[in-house]
Amino acid sequence: MYSGFNLSLTNTNDYQNYSSNFMEQIECNKTSIQNSLTDYTKNGILDGSMIQKDWFPQVKADIFISHSHNDFDLAKGFACWLYETFGLTSFIDSCVWDYSNNLLRIIDDEYCTNPRNPYVYNYDNRNFSTSHVHMMLQTALYKMIDKTESFILLNTSNSILTMPSVKNTITNETFSPWIYSEIIASQVMRRKQLSDYRFYPVLEHREFSEINNSLNIKYDIDLSHLIDINSHDLDVWKSRYNTSASASPHLLNSSTVYQKHPLDFLYKLVEGREKNEQSA
Repeated sequence: MYSGFNLSLTNTNDYQNYSSNFMEQIECNKTSIQNSLTDYTKNGILDGSMIQKDWFPQVKADIFISHSHNDFDLAKGFACWLYETFGLTSFIDSCVWDYSNNLLRIIDDEYCTNPRNPYVYNYDNRNFSTSHVHMMLQTALYKMIDKTESFILLNTSNSILTMPSVKNTITNETFSPWIYSEIIASQVMRRKQLSDYRFYPVLEHREFSEINNSLNIKYDIDLSHLIDINSHDLDVWKSRYNTSASASPHLLNSSTVYQKHPLDFLYKLVEGREKNEQSA
């Protein structure tokens, strides 16, 4: 990861209904997982590394889009806009990793049923299996964030709540354990040089089921490490990219190194804004 952004959109409809053949490319990344657990079992022991590799594969992308499950259509539309406007590819976890619940059910049906009642899961065994599946998913998620050049949080009312705390200060909060995990990962993740991405195309992102509606647990999150951007910034980014004489179509799988990468225009935009704010 090179840089992270906290994106607040003025009108989500501008992006939510955006379509592109990029979605067809994402669908091609999905793997039809039909392997039984016997394919991963040796001497009665499941191979977690092999399961993780098959069920949560790493893919190539420029941008990791962190979003609420309720903003799935918005995330897809925004990814299409990025692709059509800049040729940038995004990773949306649920578009590629859509098998978490299936994997968990297969394991639970095999190992967690109550011997006296096959229709009831053993509570302790079920907790143990869930922790393993979540660990596989979270590990794959962290690898994806590490490999993408930029991290963009879709900051909406579905993902982030701005609330007064008990000390009368304003805090950002989320009820999603996955968004919380992604924000923490983006905060502590090592920062790489641009050359790590520009000379070798890169990648990726998460998703399991949302938390049970009857159980609400909130997490305080720190967004200060992410650069705030909004709809106006996206418009300026697009305008500067389109009008620049050095802008060339960005091909992730090409070995050609262009002078100006589409994300460089965004980095330059926020750098200029920060300099103006410091001199004001």
